[in-house]
Amino acid sequence: MKRTIGLVVLLAVVLGVVAVAGANSNGGDRVLRSKLIGNTPGDPSLFDVAPAGAAWEVAASDVDARRDGRIKVKVEGLVIAGRGTAGITAVTASLYCNGTNVGTTDAAPLSADGDAEIDDTLAETVPAKCAVPAVFVSPDGRPKVFFAVTGA
Repeated sequence: MKRTIGLVVLLAVVLGVVAVAGANSNGGDRVLRSKLIGNTPGDPSLFDVAPAGAAWEVAASDVDARRDGRIKVKVEGLVIAGRGTAGITAVTASLYCNGTNVGTTDAAPLSADGDAEIDDTLAETVPAKCAVPAVFVSPDGRPKVFFAVTGA
């Protein structure tokens, strides 16, 4: 009985070490995990990215950016209060490190309800030192304007 318990413990330790080593060796270390907050007209520009001209709100969101360039953004209810998406049908996400744009995702559809999912890999890997990481969600084709940005 003691030998069986010892083997189970040893197996658990080995699997734990393999899982940790695998997570660290694939370059997938997390750079940022955050929620999005909508912009308000008059908000300051951040890293030379200006807020959109109308107030956008976010009902729910999740952002996950990885060192190997993978980025996932899920947003629900990204709308202008009382006006919906104002005809915007696609969004992109841009990752910034050290105040510099590391890359921008391909466009993803934005539903009439303001829902979108981005699951992409940036062309560039994230710098080893990524101070002040931030993700901006922008209208397709306009990465210098943001509807929402990572924050609280």
